[in-house]
Amino acid sequence: MEDEQVKQFEDTLASATFGMDCLSKSQYLTGIEFSSVKDEYKFFMSSGEAATELESSTAALRYMSDRFLPNEQKEAFDQLIDQYYKHNNEVLAEYSNPMESFQKVVAGLHGMGSFSREAAKNPVGEYLYIVKLGSMQQSGQEKSQYRKDLQNLFAAMGNDDDQAFVWEKIKERFQTYATGGSSDGGFRNYVYGEAQTVFAHMKNCWDRLLELHGKV
Repeated sequence: MEDEQVKQFEDTLASATFGMDCLSKSQYLTGIEFSSVKDEYKFFMSSGEAATELESSTAALRYMSDRFLPNEQKEAFDQLIDQYYKHNNEVLAEYSNPMESFQKVVAGLHGMGSFSREAAKNPVGEYLYIVKLGSMQQSGQEKSQYRKDLQNLFAAMGNDDDQAFVWEKIKERFQTYATGGSSDGGFRNYVYGEAQTVFAHMKNCWDRLLELHGKV
């Protein structure tokens, strides 16, 4: 690669891992340095958003390895990717999102009849949707299947010329997972709206990656 391509590769690599780096920082360090917060990112992702971010970033790293690295460098880079995925899966296993904890509290109060709809004002979100989210619990099998489906979808990102179609499939799969399979259009739009920052970051990363490979 030429110098400019190397610089683009490095920038794209940093973009691919930025989301999970932010999540690790919010989870394990002393907090977020808000003076350094990038406006385009959401530090406290939901667990579903975080799983989506991890699968996207890992697929992007594997795409970079397969398309850009010579064989003598690829094996070592692939090992780093495996370590990245393993480490961040461990992070996700312990991840605690403050908003999800709040949703569970609201759902519990709602179940006891202690919290009226009138008491919930924006900007905490739509009350009934918060109750639904706080009452939801995905099984281990549902989580595993969601991750497998994402892996297949992101693998298609670099092989399908219609990226918009692939993104729509990822959006639909996320909505189904995040709402527990709900067909309520308002609820599905709500969870996707909450995830807009994460999706915008993933799309930007893939756009840069595919541009680097000459597919955009």
